[in-house]
Amino acid sequence: MAKQTCPRCGMESKRDAWWDRHPVAAVIAGLYTLTFMAMMLSVYPVAAAVMIVVAAVSGLLYSAARERRRRAALAARADWEHQALMAASLRWPAPPALPTATPPRRRRGADHWSTTEPMRKSA
Repeated sequence: MAKQTCPRCGMESKRDAWWDRHPVAAVIAGLYTLTFMAMMLSVYPVAAAVMIVVAAVSGLLYSAARERRRRAALAARADWEHQALMAASLRWPAPPALPTATPPRRRRGADHWSTTEPMRKSA
């Protein structure tokens, strides 16, 4: 299955490769390549081995470049999201300061060291 990576957002789509859009042309190209390789292998085995190695190396290079593009797309998306989050934090007003919690007042116990005064008589 083919995957196409969007350079902007990193989304992978299965229907964006040419062989997905043109399956008949892909089958014809594949059969032609297989027939050509079979004929070349039967007539020139050394050249066919070289062609197979070249095809394998080019496939590896293509997959490495594709992975690099995918990672670059993901990094670009992450940078964009980070920049949007940082800009959004500057637009919002600062939250109001929370009141500091005061500890409850402790009741004072009886004062045994002071002199006692008589209570005033109420009239």
